[in-house]
Amino acid sequence: MQFLYDSDGRKYLDMFAGIVTVSVGHCHPKVNAALKAQIDKLWHTTSIYYTEPVLEYAEKLTQNFQNT
Repeated sequence: MQFLYDSDGRKYLDMFAGIVTVSVGHCHPKVNAALKAQIDKLWHTTSIYYTEPVLEYAEKLTQNFQNT
C-alpha cells in the first residue's frame, strides 16, 4: 500500500496510486480471475477522469472516517 504523511506525521492511504504503482505479481490464477471479473464491470482508466464507481467508493470509504 502507498501512504502519504502530513506535517504532523499523520498517515493517509494514498487513493491516487496509478497503474505504474500497482504491483500484482505475474499471472497468479487468483489475480487473473479477479482481473477478468473486473473487466466485465469497468476497465482501468486514467485517474484524470472520474467514474461513478470511483465516486461511489470514495463516498462509502469516507463514511468510515470521523471528522478530524
